Amino acid sequence: MLDQQFKYNHVMGAHPYISPENASFDKLCKRADEAPQMYGWIANYHTNLSRGREHWSQDFIKSLADVDSTEVSFYLVNGLLAGHIFMVKVSQETFEQLLFGKLQDHELTPAHLISSDQPGCLYMLSTYLGGAHVSQDFVAQLLFTLVEDPQNTSFGYKARSDIGIKLMDFLGGVVVHTGEALTERLDGAKYQGKRRSYVSFHLQRQVLIASALFINLIRNSK
Repeated sequence: MLDQQFKYNHVMGAHPYISPENASFDKLCKRADEAPQMYGWIANYHTNLSRGREHWSQDFIKSLADVDSTEVSFYLVNGLLAGHIFMVKVSQETFEQLLFGKLQDHELTPAHLISSDQPGCLYMLSTYLGGAHVSQDFVAQLLFTLVEDPQNTSFGYKARSDIGIKLMDFLGGVVVHTGEALTERLDGAKYQGKRRSYVSFHLQRQVLIASALFINLIRNSK
């Protein structure tokens, strides 16, 4: 029984220690004093999420966070890390290599990243949404980050769980590649009846601007 429980996919967007009711949260950036410790937690989260197929380290996360164009947000509810965003900016060539598995995420170095004032693509290296209140802020931040700066031409994300698939379906992402097939029930992300180590999504800026989702977001923010 314990073995089965530990294999369960505990990344469905509902943090077990936080009330499901609307809750306030603190949003911290990468300059926060707590950031180094949280990089370690993100590394642990990703290693656990991938069942050890992809091993990240705190130093790896920090090296990418130190690049000026990297966007990092931490969501804390009553002192608990209830969500995070870790988004890097890369060239079109690097972007495609990441989405199609020709360059693995853990192989990224600061040299692969480009400055915020260059035309390029936003790649969501890691994210966790531990509640509806966190998710709503995440979606707003993602949409406005992609839309407000015309230098951000595209957005990409490798969904490694079912909630990641649902998130990108909601945003209108297009599937461009899938990772290796998995045999464990509830492991990875389920796509077209099969479980995959990841499913790569691509979202173009111009498509997002014309979407009903973005129009409604603009309308509700006024």
